[in-house]
Amino acid sequence: MLLKKDLSQCKDLRTVEHLAQQFGWYAAAWTPQEPHLICSDEQFTEFAKALGKLAVTQDGENLLYFLALAAETAQERKNRTDRILERKLFYETSTVITEADIARCHNDQLATPPGVRKADAMETLHFLAPPEEEKQDDATPNGIVSISAKDLQDKEFKPIKWVVDGLLPQGLALLVAPPKYGKSWLMLDLCLSVASGQKFLDMPTNKTDCLYLALEDNQRRLQDRMNRVLQGERAPDGFALATGSLDLQDGLLDQLTNYLNINPGCGLVVIDTLQRVRRTTGKAINAYQADYKDVGILQKFASEREICIVLVHHMRKLKDETDPFAQISGTNGIFGAADSAFVMTRDRRVDDTTKLSVTGRDLEEFELALRLDKTQCRWQNLGDAEARAREQARKEYENSALVQTIRTLVERNHGQWSGTAKEILEAGKLLTRRFIAENPRALTKQLNDLEGQLMEVDGIEFRRAKNGSGGGIYILYKDVVDEKISA
Repeated sequence: MLLKKDLSQCKDLRTVEHLAQQFGWYAAAWTPQEPHLICSDEQFTEFAKALGKLAVTQDGENLLYFLALAAETAQERKNRTDRILERKLFYETSTVITEADIARCHNDQLATPPGVRKADAMETLHFLAPPEEEKQDDATPNGIVSISAKDLQDKEFKPIKWVVDGLLPQGLALLVAPPKYGKSWLMLDLCLSVASGQKFLDMPTNKTDCLYLALEDNQRRLQDRMNRVLQGERAPDGFALATGSLDLQDGLLDQLTNYLNINPGCGLVVIDTLQRVRRTTGKAINAYQADYKDVGILQKFASEREICIVLVHHMRKLKDETDPFAQISGTNGIFGAADSAFVMTRDRRVDDTTKLSVTGRDLEEFELALRLDKTQCRWQNLGDAEARAREQARKEYENSALVQTIRTLVERNHGQWSGTAKEILEAGKLLTRRFIAENPRALTKQLNDLEGQLMEVDGIEFRRAKNGSGGGIYILYKDVVDEKISA
């Protein structure tokens, strides 16, 4: 593989051509009449990326044009030279490339490779070609594209790239949380960890360059936040931040394409937030279709570039305690178009923790308990969220004045006790020196909430029976069948 350090030694066209020859891509002898050497499109792309800024020098342009002309078809030559022009304009202007820019470059700035007629080179340049459509496996006369089961079984695919092992694969991921939940802290921590190759949430990362589009922040806040996280350490190489970008309809993908072409080592892009890169849809547009289309564009881009894009998004106001992913703002089109999703919610049972619910096409569904370390300003992984919730619930159960009272009453009365709610309240004050409930009704609610735990932990059951005077008594019992208990 051609490396940037190899190209750094190239001072002129001759040395660049010599280096290219070593890799079998030498095309200087190519002529329209006798194209005896063909450079594949994959080789051309790899070489162009490796050239970097050398591609916009006179010598670098000449070499790339030679390689562009060493194509099998006129369309391939056009596509390659368009890409050269796009790269040249980006380095010169650092702005989104328009058709006007291209036309001006055609007329004024185009460098003609030695030995190639200017007319031939100009003919291949007109406007940026659309990305090549993904080749289909097989087309049948009925129009259905298919692949046989056996061929699919034998087909080899590249292994999935993981930014964070077991947590964040390549593709498009959603991070969803209400405002002021610390999701920006989490994304900053992610980028710093991945760019430096350090663990994120106690999980191994695969070191790669990162781009963080912090579109709701400014540089001053980002500097302060980053310095608090780094605790005096220098920021890692390969981590870049931006506070502005175009939206999806006006050129965001062109900006990302240009950035990735210049920085081919970038494997993680964070966009914070989705609403900052999309336009508000009109009433005439189907909301689901609009959501699916916008997120789908980014998903396809991430897949084609084999990178990970994390798209930060907000949560709807209406909560759904049973399904955290149903709380994603917008239609189901947003969730449906993503490859994976992460939702941050507060666990009412554990006040100091945040629950991170994880799901995805290449992920097993699981939940993590997180806590924000306010000293280091970094999120900590506390382990399985459900296990931690059960642990917290058990602590609260053991510390309950009502539970301690019931245990004592049952134990002192040989496995069973009966009495009114008022008597339980009075016993609680005497035995625990603590307040149990405001009134009998509140006591009844507590007992109902504890019913499952009382049976599971202590083997104690209870039921309520009438006392014959219009009131009721509670019957508490352990290892005693109902038939032996008289109401």
